[in-house]
Amino acid sequence: MDKTSPKVTEEKDTSIELESLEKSLTHFVKTFEESAGRWESIIYPFVKSFEATTRRWERMVYPSIVILGDLALSGFWLIFSLTQDIGSLTTRVDPRMEQNMAKIAVNISSLSKNIKEMTTEMVAMRSDVSTMSKHMDSLPPMLQSMVEMNRSMAEMNHSMKVMTTNTGMMSVDMNQMNHNISHPMKTMMKPW
Repeated sequence: MDKTSPKVTEEKDTSIELESLEKSLTHFVKTFEESAGRWESIIYPFVKSFEATTRRWERMVYPSIVILGDLALSGFWLIFSLTQDIGSLTTRVDPRMEQNMAKIAVNISSLSKNIKEMTTEMVAMRSDVSTMSKHMDSLPPMLQSMVEMNRSMAEMNHSMKVMTTNTGMMSVDMNQMNHNISHPMKTMMKPW
């Protein structure tokens, strides 16, 4: 019996181990199923809400892409139309405008010189009038009218100075305008 007894004990130990293993596996499977059920109850609503959110985003993103594409095409069309309009504008503008503006600037500059000379003569005339008013002290009634004339001449002299200054400024402005217009016109007249 000694020989069979280790076999029997061995078989008992093996059966105990198998039972224990079977219980462990059964417990593991039950625990796993319970865990899977809990995960399914947690994850499944999340996946459903994520899918719904994705569908909502798809409803917003695809039309946005179409709208942006339309805006890009319309922007391109506007730029293309603008370049064509500027091209036709350059062909319709007077080609001699630059020469005409240069002539105007020359004429205004000569006008400015003439007004300066006139101002110089008026200043000389004023000094002559003031000298004459000193000599006319003996003629009091005429002196009064000469003083008034001198005052009027001084006012006229001042007005002429202001007019000369303004004309000079106008000449500078015309030269600047000629430069500002002729430079872009030269650029526009060049072929593309």
